[in-house]
Amino acid sequence: MQDCRVLARSGMLLAALVALGCHRAQPATTTENVIEPAPADPGPPPAAKPPELVLQTGHAGGVRAAAFSPDGTLVVTTSFDTTAILWDVAIGQILRTFTGHVGTVYAVAFHPDGKRFLTASEDKSAALWDVATGQKLRSFTGHGDAVTAAAFSPDGARIVTASKDKTAALWDVATGQRIRTFIGHANEVYAASFHPGGTQVVTASADKVAILWDVESGQQLRTFTGHTGTIRAAAFNPDGTRIITASEDKTAVLWDAASGQKVRTLVGHTIWLHDAAFSPNGKHIVTASFDRTAVVWDANTGQQLQTLDGHASWVYAAAFSPNGTQVITTSADATAILWDVGTGRAVRTFHGRRDGGLLAAVVGRDGNQIVTAAADRTVTVWDAGTGRLLQTLIGHRDEVNAVSLRPDGKQVVSASLDGSVIVWDVGTGQKVRTLVGHADRTDAVLFINEGRFVFTASLDKTAILWDAETGQRQRTFLGHTRGVTAAALNPADGRQVATASDDATAILWDVNTGQKTRTLAGHGRGVTAVAGQSRRPAGSNRLGGQDGNPLGRNGITTPAFVGHTGEIRAASFTPDGTRVVTASFDGTVRLWDTVTGKELYSLMSFEAKDWFAAEAGKDWLAVTPDGYFQGSPTAEQYLRWRVDDRPGERPRLVGPEQLRETYYRPEVFRRLLGKR
Repeated sequence: MQDCRVLARSGMLLAALVALGCHRAQPATTTENVIEPAPADPGPPPAAKPPELVLQTGHAGGVRAAAFSPDGTLVVTTSFDTTAILWDVAIGQILRTFTGHVGTVYAVAFHPDGKRFLTASEDKSAALWDVATGQKLRSFTGHGDAVTAAAFSPDGARIVTASKDKTAALWDVATGQRIRTFIGHANEVYAASFHPGGTQVVTASADKVAILWDVESGQQLRTFTGHTGTIRAAAFNPDGTRIITASEDKTAVLWDAASGQKVRTLVGHTIWLHDAAFSPNGKHIVTASFDRTAVVWDANTGQQLQTLDGHASWVYAAAFSPNGTQVITTSADATAILWDVGTGRAVRTFHGRRDGGLLAAVVGRDGNQIVTAAADRTVTVWDAGTGRLLQTLIGHRDEVNAVSLRPDGKQVVSASLDGSVIVWDVGTGQKVRTLVGHADRTDAVLFINEGRFVFTASLDKTAILWDAETGQRQRTFLGHTRGVTAAALNPADGRQVATASDDATAILWDVNTGQKTRTLAGHGRGVTAVAGQSRRPAGSNRLGGQDGNPLGRNGITTPAFVGHTGEIRAASFTPDGTRVVTASFDGTVRLWDTVTGKELYSLMSFEAKDWFAAEAGKDWLAVTPDGYFQGSPTAEQYLRWRVDDRPGERPRLVGPEQLRETYYRPEVFRRLLGKR
């Protein structure tokens, strides 16, 4: 008898032992006594995918739109951060983030089958996504400007898009081909949706009118006029007899779809309306407004039933759940909120990051420290080898837009939109001194001459050299005719500084004398960045990337560094040139391999409840693309791993309490930086 065996599948985290089964050996047979052979042992089941890290940090910018899946168990939200996020409604956690657009994602709609969804973006495209895999299935391109809205036909075979190019378009879902263009609006088109019968489309525009179109002919059937401001939304009720529009004139209007006549005007919001939608049974309407609220109305009487008040900023969109008992709203405060329609109470908040993006990043001379400056008013010092947050420097009262680290790593100087320039002690986190003298905001700071001096550049048209020890002004550099926006030290001699200005010039200065050595003119517009050449490995070149990716510029051999979901505001080489550090508006700083373009790890800190509290900014995480992490204990709440148990099944989320032993790996970070 063959023994039963149980094989431990070492390649699967969370996998239990898998029984392969028992097969009894059979005696030899004759041709008269043929016994069918036992089926071949299929062996162990196919190896499952390894768990995939899904950070529960939410959107890094305002949330523009949200849509429920047809069964109401999932929600997709879209954002200014260029992503869409799939959430589990019941637990309020992220299942997957969808990346691929390179501009704000303005709108989202689920396909009737619930397996796909559609997004509309500032990048002039709409995209079809697979819910289960996260893959982009198709792009719909052809609009000449941002795509502001997108919706499926009731049968899911077609989509309609609206665009700032003043048109709407009809597309075939299966092929991605444009079928028809609806031309007639005199301004940007902000909304488009299908009649429940699929034979008509309604659009709304900045020209203050909504238009009803015949889908097959593309002809205008009716125009709805009466709003005195841009119309931001238009939608049919479930039986197609009514249309609701929402306008910047602070009202929503209910229209008779057949006659084009006003039925009722909904008045109550105090600022622009941005969205409006019917409940699935047509009895209720929800409106979203820049007055930070959404309102649920009785569609028959126009009576206000509930005011949904809880967002900290503008409310962009609102949508009913499929059963009509809940509403989800999205806001510029980087959250979406699920509300109970009956009580008006918030059920769940889908949190984002309101700490703002990173605006600057520098690497220390020895490569051991990274310093970042953020829109949340803080400066953060990181250990580059371990990813550990060493110090959060709190004291600025506005965004910190420039930072420099002294060569010995003991001090940091930072500049803020509040006009202050502060020198900090890295070890204690305390202010050493404040440099006072500029008449406007300071946009660039540099330690020079081994940290003996600080060089600052300001929108007051000047640059100043300061004694770092005393804080006294040593020299003022006069020559630019508009604000000075950037500065860089020539690393070759340490005595020349280049400044860039809104006056469309860059100037080279001798630091010791304060004299100009050269003026570089030729730009047609203001110069916003300047850099000195430093040692870098072969195959690397300069970086840039407002589309969310820093791009190498060296023909086809230079790698692209792909991964950020927000605009990249700063990039810096490590001293040996083998690594690049980038800081992004997505709230992360990332370390990349210069030659391969591979992301090595990401660093992030989290918003404090009180910007000026003693414990502010203490939560931090360092994560690798493979899911390894280290961080402060309370920051582990942001960690989940997606476990795809079986193909076609909804993924499960697993927390660090189950995977910590495998994925908590501080030593990985030192190895990635080449440290021992």
